[in-house]
Amino acid sequence: MTNAIFLLFLTTDDLNVITVDWSRGTRGIRYDKSTANTRVVGATVGKMVEALTKNAGVSPSYVHLIGHSLGAQIMGYAGKELRHFGQVGRITGLDPAGLNFERYSNEVKLDPSDAAFVDVIHTDGASLWEMAFGIRIPNGHADFYPNGGRNQPGCKRNWWDNIWNMFNGKISVIASNVGCSHSRAIHFFIESINTSCKFTAFPCKSYLSFYTGACDKSCKNGCNRMGYHASKAATGIFYLKTNAAAPYCKN
Repeated sequence: MTNAIFLLFLTTDDLNVITVDWSRGTRGIRYDKSTANTRVVGATVGKMVEALTKNAGVSPSYVHLIGHSLGAQIMGYAGKELRHFGQVGRITGLDPAGLNFERYSNEVKLDPSDAAFVDVIHTDGASLWEMAFGIRIPNGHADFYPNGGRNQPGCKRNWWDNIWNMFNGKISVIASNVGCSHSRAIHFFIESINTSCKFTAFPCKSYLSFYTGACDKSCKNGCNRMGYHASKAATGIFYLKTNAAAPYCKN
């Protein structure tokens, strides 16, 4: 996924792209340890941006930080690290991790104060009992909830199927089923970079209202585009529907 985003960026705009490999900080089954490491990695990313500013003249306002799951929370910490130095231009959170973050203050999770513009794509925002991993609450200037922000079309989340697969040793199938909605945010963002389809998202008070057609879809109340071309001109909570497989955009 990282290479795909890397190549698409370079063919779309005149950019410098830096990827962060923190795999050593998230090895094993100790999720609490991985959670704790996000603060350290985020601070390191922040120091790197500060060094680029001091030594290469890079303005923090031109920096766009992107992360998925725990990586999204890392970018939040990076933004916090840079508050004393210069606010980052944009942070995109791709289904930020919810466990160990959602119930805590903004100081320990991605929030709108971490950058001039924070946009978040929520694709797996349900409880852990439902084998979901994303944050449910809005935590950006613009929060996008495709298909309601949970149980993405084309993804299976069935307890009985997973139990059957476990007894039959099909661990990879379980991992694919459980992580499908959580990783869908990445696919949405990648597709949004250079597609002619706009991923138009509509402001609405709830997904139920949007789903039943109770919300205005003329965009006179301020639509936004989910993904790379999201705009800070329209803030709030936005909903849209997508296809179950690529191409995901339906507009």
